[in-house]
Amino acid sequence: MGFAMKKYTLLITVIALIATVFMVGCDDRSPVAPSSEPANILKIVRISTSADSIYLDEGRTFAEISVHVEDEDNNPVVNQPVYFKKDLGKLLAVTSTDAYGIAQATFTDDGQAGLAMITAYVQSPTVGNADSLVTVAEASIPVKIVEVPDVGNITIAVKADPDATEEITNPFVNETVYVEVVAKDSQGENVPDGTVLTFRTTKGFFETNTAASLGDSVMVQTADGNAALFLNTGNGPGAVTVNIRVGVYQQTKTFTIESEAQILHIHNIEATPESIYSDNNITFSNIRVWIRDAEQFAAAGVPVKFRTDIGRIIGTVYTDSSGVATTSFWDDGYYHATDNLATIEAVVKSYSTINTATVIATDSEFVNVRILPVPPVNSVILSTLADEFRVTQKVTVTASATYTNGDDVTDNTLITFSTSLGTFEDTEETLLGNAVSVPTSNGTASIIFNTGLRADMGTISALVSDVTPASHDFVVKPGRPAILEINSLILEPNSDVIVDTTDTWPVNSNFDIVIQTKVKDAFNNKCPGAAVKFLTDLGTYESQDEEIIKNSDEDGIAKVLFTPGLEAGIANMTISANQDTLQAQYVFTVTSDDLYSISFTTDNQIDINVAGTGGQESAILSVNLRDINGNFLNNPTTLYFWIRNVSVPEGANLDNENTGWNDDPVEITSSGGIAQISVNAGSESGILSVLVSTLQEHNDATLYPTDADAAAAGAIYARKSNIVIHAGPPETIEPFIGDFNTGTLMGGGVWQLIAGANIKDTYGNPVDYGTSVWFELDRPTSVQANVVAEAYVGNESVDGDSLQGIAYTTLAYHGSNSYADVTIIANTIGGEGQTVTGNATLPLPLQQPQLEAQAMPGVLEFWPANPDGSGYAWLAIAGLNRVKLTDGQGNPINGGFISASADRGRFVNVDVNCDNGLPWDGPTYGPRTHADFVEINETANQGADLYETTYWFNQQGELDQGTAIFWWALNAYEIRPYDPNTATPGQTPAQLTFRLLGTGATANSQVMVYNYSFDIMLPN
Repeated sequence: MGFAMKKYTLLITVIALIATVFMVGCDDRSPVAPSSEPANILKIVRISTSADSIYLDEGRTFAEISVHVEDEDNNPVVNQPVYFKKDLGKLLAVTSTDAYGIAQATFTDDGQAGLAMITAYVQSPTVGNADSLVTVAEASIPVKIVEVPDVGNITIAVKADPDATEEITNPFVNETVYVEVVAKDSQGENVPDGTVLTFRTTKGFFETNTAASLGDSVMVQTADGNAALFLNTGNGPGAVTVNIRVGVYQQTKTFTIESEAQILHIHNIEATPESIYSDNNITFSNIRVWIRDAEQFAAAGVPVKFRTDIGRIIGTVYTDSSGVATTSFWDDGYYHATDNLATIEAVVKSYSTINTATVIATDSEFVNVRILPVPPVNSVILSTLADEFRVTQKVTVTASATYTNGDDVTDNTLITFSTSLGTFEDTEETLLGNAVSVPTSNGTASIIFNTGLRADMGTISALVSDVTPASHDFVVKPGRPAILEINSLILEPNSDVIVDTTDTWPVNSNFDIVIQTKVKDAFNNKCPGAAVKFLTDLGTYESQDEEIIKNSDEDGIAKVLFTPGLEAGIANMTISANQDTLQAQYVFTVTSDDLYSISFTTDNQIDINVAGTGGQESAILSVNLRDINGNFLNNPTTLYFWIRNVSVPEGANLDNENTGWNDDPVEITSSGGIAQISVNAGSESGILSVLVSTLQEHNDATLYPTDADAAAAGAIYARKSNIVIHAGPPETIEPFIGDFNTGTLMGGGVWQLIAGANIKDTYGNPVDYGTSVWFELDRPTSVQANVVAEAYVGNESVDGDSLQGIAYTTLAYHGSNSYADVTIIANTIGGEGQTVTGNATLPLPLQQPQLEAQAMPGVLEFWPANPDGSGYAWLAIAGLNRVKLTDGQGNPINGGFISASADRGRFVNVDVNCDNGLPWDGPTYGPRTHADFVEINETANQGADLYETTYWFNQQGELDQGTAIFWWALNAYEIRPYDPNTATPGQTPAQLTFRLLGTGATANSQVMVYNYSFDIMLPN
């Protein structure tokens, strides 16, 4: 105790020392507004330091120098500059006073140890001369800069107070704890007295023993190696770190600040009801407990534990948002005549907020519930119910029960509901079956009754224990008609004897035809008394009308007598109910027996393909057999089919049997008034004529050559002569491509062009659609081109075109390959499986040509032939013209033929082996002889004199693709002469025109000739 008190006294001393050092900053005098009149004399009334020594530690320790300035009336001077000077260390040279007349500056070391003398001074105006300043006050104070002491170990302890012997780890918020520090040197001895320790905290603030705040960073001197401060933990919980530093040596201690623990208590407890029956857990009591905290607020989410001495209870329940925990208590089969009072205890515990396993407080309350014997039930009453329901109808059935003492049965007494028809369900439409037990509430139990899907009679009952049940009888009627089941009956005349149930009957029959409709609801229950409407588009009902209404009988059946009359055909009947919202269709066929006409089902041309060409090689010929009224002939009838051609295309036949004029006919038996036969193509194209007849015999080789012959023979017949067998298999194939300016720009210098092949059979006819073709380019080739391989006859080109006998594809090539030859190969399959091949070598056409011409130079000068002007030259001057050819994407084009013309002069060949390929070296060079130039046609646009774009070297020696070179010259007599009087050269313009043959593309260039010759002589 004595040692603790000693340390406590030491702490008070240190804190007092710190308070003294900082008393200037804590001056309790109020700030004074500066005087409106300037003071004459200023004075420094006090200079102080927060520490009389600091460490040589690169500014980690410091001393606050405080200077208090007043005027001659002893009033604090505000915003007065205070100037500092020192002979050692570092601090600001000037600062200003605050509202209390105090100026502060922070003094730190500058890397040198020693005694620093710090002087502060102020200046004030001289009396009567405000512009003249004089130093009127100064003050000095010493501060030592010393070496950092040897520190080898720092121990930090956090206690509840200075007298505590044990440390604490989890103080609460806004709690003041005692931070004790022991500092040892490297030898384990106490550091020297006066060693300055810097205390810092990451949360809260340090205090004196009088609760005066010192901030979160404080310097304290040791005594006997000890230093201590009080720490206020602040407002918020969380981790806090205390740091103790001496120079570069430091030590930290981290602990956790926790919120004040929540102390909970039970505000109230109640049981509802206060008594239950010993009925094996049917009845129960709700036990409710109100939990509040120390401030009487509801505590939510708190576990409350329950226990009872008899019966059964849910052991642990959490409070809701209103702080209430509710559990249930049952008898659990317990009953005793006298000892029947259950004591139920509720317990709530309060836990530490840091260590949740630590209980810091417990509260409990009690409540009693009595367990009584169950009295006998007197009666059960079923609520009033309707006598009739519809299928799937839902009603709420309620039953109530009372004890013999007249009281309602207790809550949760089970009433058992049962039904012989339908089912019970809960509020979520979950089916519960035809018997279910429901607990009572206030003596009443309710359940939802679903009448179900079956229309019938039923009984619903309610039963409690062995009391006579209450019951009610009801009828479930069917729903609205939803199903119409229709059939037809063939009855003996004026009788109910059924002959047949078919939906097909002859027109001339004397039997009765009855259309019968069974009406049902959506659940297959028969619907009696439903109004059913019958409507037909052939015949009448009961020989009266096309429309009639009948009501269904007790079995849900409605019947009507159908009279087809004299007309055969198909009777489309519409049967409806529910005021036409429910409809069904029924078809009854009235047949006929006497054949009157035969007709092919189509008048249009029938197209088939020669066998093996990949198209449709056969077609179905259908004929209709009708009676005199146009009805289909229902009875099976034998027909005979012939090919009527005198000359039949090779291999054509009917059903692979009849192949010509003299072959036996093909016999076909009709069904339902329709007969069909297959007509098949052979290996040759042409036209077929097919005859169908009811007679097989004929008198000569020409069967029914005219309609009169057929009529005389008594035949019923029909002819079809527009059956076409298309072209035969491929015999020849010719590839082709598009022409000039027909390509599509694809980018990257590439053009896409329509290509294709024309395929014909041996007769020169275009082959039929669908014939496959395979395209390829002859390889190897240096031309950048590709062709789409697969195609077929009749496909569409990229422009959407389609032609018979033509298979389209596309060819892609780089524009720089224009005029280059490519060989396209097209393949297909012939009639015997052989490959039919065709190829064509074709030039790649130029697309969107662009022609440019440039005279080089554009201005030429003609000088005398000789320096003295003598001699003659028939050739006055020559010019180089470059013509560039590109396509629409800028690709240089080689191989284009260019025609050149000029309005004067002529085009010549030049000896390119002399003078670097140019006709002259300069204006001073002598004249050329006739042998240097070879004349071309003056317009250079005939025959072999055309120039072709090719590879030329430019002046840098690089290949210049797509370029043609033209040399052009003027005769001397075509040049305007030099005018010696004005010393003006003759000026002669020339227009040169270049044309790309076959395209219409042109380009122009112009040359201006200046003549400086004095003497022009014509050649001999």
